[in-house]
Parts: sequence; structure tokens; C-alpha cells
Amino acid sequence: MSSPKRLSSIPEDVPAWASLLPGYRGYKERELLREDDRAVRDHASAGMRKSADVLRRLSAEHLRHGPDELLKATDWLSVELRTLADATALAPGGYGSLFDRKQVKQEELGQLLALDLDLLRGLLEVEARVSGLEDSVAEPGRFMLVLQALRPRVDSLRSTLERRADLLR
Repeated sequence: MSSPKRLSSIPEDVPAWASLLPGYRGYKERELLREDDRAVRDHASAGMRKSADVLRRLSAEHLRHGPDELLKATDWLSVELRTLADATALAPGGYGSLFDRKQVKQEELGQLLALDLDLLRGLLEVEARVSGLEDSVAEPGRFMLVLQALRPRVDSLRSTLERRADLLR
């Protein structure tokens, strides 16, 4: 009969023996890439939601009685960022079953992660511009310029997310 001390060390030894199995290392590397991909997408999605919430708050606090075009543009960006946040959070993670026609290879997982990092870079630009909106809310002309500069960046986020989906098709 083995001692309880010996039984508790078995889970620590599992990765050591699993690494001796053929194919385990490649499987584990792909699994780690998928986990990294998920973490990056979760972070990007949370950032998009945060920016959408700031836009929604600005709209509610400052623009309800202002020019309609500012209100419409702010609301559109808020909805668009919220939609992108949901799409990013729900984007496929590169998992597939053994019998799927299209197998997701390690290189493709690396490309997914690179696209997700592009999402984060684009999000940093969006966040910087959204934080600049709070400073310009008293000046409608300047506020509209910042909103107009945000639109192509939000479109770029959408494009990156579409390229990501295309990679898995």
C-alpha cells in the first residue's frame, strides 16, 4: 500500500510522463496558443466594452440636449464597439474535432494570436481617442473631429476580426 505522500505527488509527475507520449508536446503547444488567444480576446473584448460604456456615458450626460449629429455619431460608435466586443468574445478559438474537414494547425493558431494582438493595438488607439473625447465634450466642433477620427479605427477593428474569421474558414 502506498503512502498518502506518494499519492499526492502523482499529479505533479503527470506532465513529465505525458511529455514522453508521441504527439503530446505538439498538442500541448497548440493548447497553450489557444489559451493565449482566449486571454487576448477576453482582454480586447473588455476594453471595447469599456470604451463603449464611456461613449454611452458621455452621450447620456452631455449630449442629450446637444446637436443631433453628435448624439447620433456617439451612439453609433458605442453600439458598434459593443457589437465588436461581443463578436470578439464569441469568436472561434481555433478548436476543432479530430474529424473536422478543416484542421486548425499550429501556424494558423499563431496567425490567430497575431490578429488578436492587432485587435489589441487597434483598441489602444480607440481607447486613447475615447479618453480624449471627455476633454473635448464642451467644444462640439472638436468633439466631432475626434468622433470622425474614431470611425476608421473602429472599422479597422471590424476588418481585423473579419480577417480572423476568414482564417478559420
